[in-house]
Amino acid sequence: MSSLLPDTLHVTPLHSSDLARICDVSCRAHDRSRGAEECSATDDIVFPRVGFFVQHLGTRGIPADPNGVLLQRRGDAYRVSHPAARGDECTALTFAPTLLAEAFASGDPAAGEALQRPFPTARVECPPDVVVSMQRLRRALHGPARSGPDLRELEIDALALEILDGVARAAAASARARPAHRGRKETQRTHRDLVERVRERLAAHLGERLSLALLAREVGSSPFHLARVFARHASTPIHAYLVRLRLRAALERIAQGAVNLAELAAELGFSSHAHLTGAFRHEFGAPPSALRRRLHVRPVSETRKHLEAGPSSSS
Repeated sequence: MSSLLPDTLHVTPLHSSDLARICDVSCRAHDRSRGAEECSATDDIVFPRVGFFVQHLGTRGIPADPNGVLLQRRGDAYRVSHPAARGDECTALTFAPTLLAEAFASGDPAAGEALQRPFPTARVECPPDVVVSMQRLRRALHGPARSGPDLRELEIDALALEILDGVARAAAASARARPAHRGRKETQRTHRDLVERVRERLAAHLGERLSLALLAREVGSSPFHLARVFARHASTPIHAYLVRLRLRAALERIAQGAVNLAELAAELGFSSHAHLTGAFRHEFGAPPSALRRRLHVRPVSETRKHLEAGPSSSS
């Protein structure tokens, strides 16, 4: 990351303890080309929250969007590109090696190989409960302190370990469910490239009305072939993948204080407020209002009223 231009990449440290380090990473991409080679000094769990980019490991491209989590191994050299020439916002978590070994090596912190290479894969789908836990963590990091420094560190570390456990469970489940793809390497690479282009298209145009026929034309495929290849490689149909992207964008906005769900629904491509609320409940197990309370988010409109009223209103 340090090889990128200072005005392109901004890293904001948020938390550091004996167990975990957390930072926000903001990238402002200006073109579609691959950036300079980077090499991480630590094993990082990276949550893309806004935008889309591709992490290139040798000849392999790892798509990064809010539906997934990147498991970035220390020592791996990579380059990053932004196919849509837009930036991204991520939150990165770095854990003590013994914690990673315990989480990813069947509870055996003494597993030497796990200590060297803790991550079994480079990307996993992010489960809904982990998405919510990440927003709770970000609220604890960015929100007003409700306790002393020692309790705040305890709360943040506990939430971070909750996220680590969720990601490790998702990686284990993905490994068990991963089908044995047969075929030539060239075919598999072609399929991965096809899925990557579709993911980029979906992430860059969340609120637009899309059809399978249109997507297929844009990526140079037939609708049947595209639907089959995407479902096989992404482990979910295209329409379900898009709905999850939209819901994660909605949760990010709600966590930042958005209150007008009708406007948010229209902006993100939902047919109505009720449609957004129903999809939210199905994905996260609760409606937006309940998650807002769980995240202790004060709606933007309320915050503005409080600031305009001034301190005398609380006396």
